[in-house]
Amino acid sequence: MKIQKFYLYFHYMHAFSVLQYFQFLFFPLYTGFLLLSIPLHSTPNKCTFAYSIKILLFTSLSL
Repeated sequence: MKIQKFYLYFHYMHAFSVLQYFQFLFFPLYTGFLLLSIPLHSTPNKCTFAYSIKILLFTSLSL
């Protein structure tokens, strides 16, 4: 029972570290892609800019 608990804990910690690693790797790429895609697909106006800022803030807070 103790060994099973240890393995479960180990797997959980491993999954968490991998997720954290992907999060740190993925977030700058994602924000960069968002910032690049905003001027390409939409006309630069204040509304879309504010909306993109809101999305970026929401994604950074959700992480």
